[in-house]
Amino acid sequence: MHFIIETMLQHTKSISEILFFSSIGIAYITIIILYWNRWRDYFLPWALYKKKNDIQQKEDFPRVSVVVPSNNQADNLEKNLPLILEQNYKDFEVIVVNEASTDDTEEVIKKLQAKYSHLRTTFVPASTREISLRKLSLTLGIRAAWSEWIIITSAYARPATADWIKQMASHAQDNIDIILGYARYQSEQSKESPSDQRNNYERFKSQLLYYRAAYNGNAIGGDAGNLCIRKKAFLSNKGFAKHLHVPSGECDLLIQDIAQKGNTAIVIHPNAIITENPFSQPIFENMRILRRETLHKSSQRMKFYLLREGIASTANYLFILSLLAYITQRMLQVPYGNIYTDSLIILAAILYIFVPFYLLRRTTKLLNENKLGVCMIYYDALTQPIINFAYKIKRWKMRNSFSHT
Repeated sequence: MHFIIETMLQHTKSISEILFFSSIGIAYITIIILYWNRWRDYFLPWALYKKKNDIQQKEDFPRVSVVVPSNNQADNLEKNLPLILEQNYKDFEVIVVNEASTDDTEEVIKKLQAKYSHLRTTFVPASTREISLRKLSLTLGIRAAWSEWIIITSAYARPATADWIKQMASHAQDNIDIILGYARYQSEQSKESPSDQRNNYERFKSQLLYYRAAYNGNAIGGDAGNLCIRKKAFLSNKGFAKHLHVPSGECDLLIQDIAQKGNTAIVIHPNAIITENPFSQPIFENMRILRRETLHKSSQRMKFYLLREGIASTANYLFILSLLAYITQRMLQVPYGNIYTDSLIILAAILYIFVPFYLLRRTTKLLNENKLGVCMIYYDALTQPIINFAYKIKRWKMRNSFSHT
């Protein structure tokens, strides 16, 4: 009996020793996973900017059409369209697609057309009900365009500078069909709510994913607030014909259809940023649910990058658990800990805190997104899985709304 008890105690000690040193090993393994699957993406926009940080020297820029879908956005059109119409670009047109608006949209457009001859308009019939209104309006706008290069944006869009179109068009080359820009939410008021900051961080994270996929060779999506595509590629794909009844995600699904290895350019420049006012929280929540529905219809490439993000989130929590496990064992005064093991776990904690901040800081400074660092701690490290789970439940409750897709 004494022998059995002694054997069990030795076995318990060996398990305790394995758990102790495993917590250190797991901490470093998860840091490597986080760097490879998430942290290096923070640095990518800044690296792209340094690689090509000015307007290319071109003998002549292509003609460009800017397509602006609008649904009851008369006030925004009156305020924001002049910022687009007065761009420092030689040959471009702006096409507003009126999505059966019932406000003063027509009057605002007529007023602006009297001043800007390069402003055109088309409309979506009010009787349209069977397919996505936004997909139809984009199709009508692109087909009406006189140019080969189409910039898609919104009535909410405020270009950062008068060189926005020039920066986007500078990447229009023979081998390019898709040009990804950067767009963000920023309230015109001095103070933003925590929910507005989180929504902007979500948008930032989505665009980082788009940039990484495009940089690796095959694009998976782009932000509908600042996106340029070749008209020929759109028509060759028959527009959105494959996804007419998917309720949202038109630009992501289109890009997944027309993207080929190396046919996507990325524009990261302070002069090429589009800013939009944040939507109300109920609209944001509906957008998240629709986005999750879109992901179910996405390509395997998109699902690969979502899996990659899931692995990073898992690694993040494994790191926190390994750190807590080490601290707990040291508090219990296990005999294996010493100044050397303490130094290793402290170094891991320092890397976990400072490496992502260092990589993110250069990009946020470039894009004037100084609040994203705080959002990274709160959103990525603490609340991401909880929020994702909550919206999966909401989507499940709305499953009947998507049954026709």
